[in-house]
Amino acid sequence: MDQLKKDFNNEILRIIGNRTKDGYCAFCGEQLSENEYCDCPQAEKLNKYFKKTSKFIANINDRLVLSTSLKDARKALKATSNTPKLFDGVSFDDYKVECDSEKNAKATVLNYFDNAIQNYIYGKNLVLIGNSGTGKTMLQTILCNSLISRWLFSCKFINAVDLKGEITKCFNAKSDKTVDEIVNRYKKADFLFLDDIDKLAPTEFVKEFIYSLVNYRIVNQLPIITSANHTLEELDSKFYNEVIVSRLINNSPVIVFSHQNRRFEQ
Repeated sequence: MDQLKKDFNNEILRIIGNRTKDGYCAFCGEQLSENEYCDCPQAEKLNKYFKKTSKFIANINDRLVLSTSLKDARKALKATSNTPKLFDGVSFDDYKVECDSEKNAKATVLNYFDNAIQNYIYGKNLVLIGNSGTGKTMLQTILCNSLISRWLFSCKFINAVDLKGEITKCFNAKSDKTVDEIVNRYKKADFLFLDDIDKLAPTEFVKEFIYSLVNYRIVNQLPIITSANHTLEELDSKFYNEVIVSRLINNSPVIVFSHQNRRFEQ
């Protein structure tokens, strides 16, 4: 457990650098008390990232305190992630690589995982676009479970249709949940996996709650891993318009799954 936190801290220092040196600001040289943040311009640019990672370290401590072992902590996070049971126990090694499209898809997702902490710090998204049956959901699930297993990230996995269903149930008189409670569950996860975003009819209601979810995460630099069968241009023109799509793809890798549906293969 201590090794996990040590590895995380080492990654932070590798990515951001150190903001203090021997009790002084590493940028302007001002003397600082313990855990104090300098407010010089150079430090200000990085303070929000140190605060974000410090909060995550505190979350790791909480998750470990509530568990008797690292294994139990992983199990608890996995139980609340809601990943598809179809891919339980599946790893990156299980994803077939038989063409350039599959090679690129697997390599890009692996690279995203290898740089998970950097992606978390800067809120870098990942978009998977392509035909049904090409392994988008499988790779999303593997990535989600790997983030939990390696770093104890809090991840939420939800199909867009199921998300709408959860929200719609809130309008039932017997429901004990509000729309805000449902959306906040997905707004605040360390990583959000939003599968099949183009399976929803683009009503104003759908656009509103998707925008609320996406915009919150972008503003707070929380990563979203999204999948769709339609192209980015089609998502823009037929579903969510440029306001939402541009937020999902801004400075983020887009994987195009150009290979054929594997489900039809024997």
